[in-house]
Amino acid sequence: MSIAFFPLTMPLTAGPGTITVAIALGAARAERSGIGVLVAIAAFFLATLAVAAIVLLCYRNADRLAQLVGQEGARVVTSLSAFLLLCVGVQIITAGAIDLARLAIAQG
Repeated sequence: MSIAFFPLTMPLTAGPGTITVAIALGAARAERSGIGVLVAIAAFFLATLAVAAIVLLCYRNADRLAQLVGQEGARVVTSLSAFLLLCVGVQIITAGAIDLARLAIAQG
């Protein structure tokens, strides 16, 4: 039996991509003053707690999850994770390009 390391969760929870996505999505919020900031902070805090709880459950039950999905399922999950990361990257690039175009139009 071949032993291989499948990084299904480690890059998602502790990698530089996580930090990049958090910064990019946090910078893209619309309101930047008043009650909007408080709502955004509360939403980020609650979302962080929810993700931490899900990650904890997945880590605690990783062996059962791996048995449940099997080797082919692990490949599917890996491919889907890569696709979702690609989608987030395209969204960040698109949002940046739109903001840049708006700035160019406003100045010119």
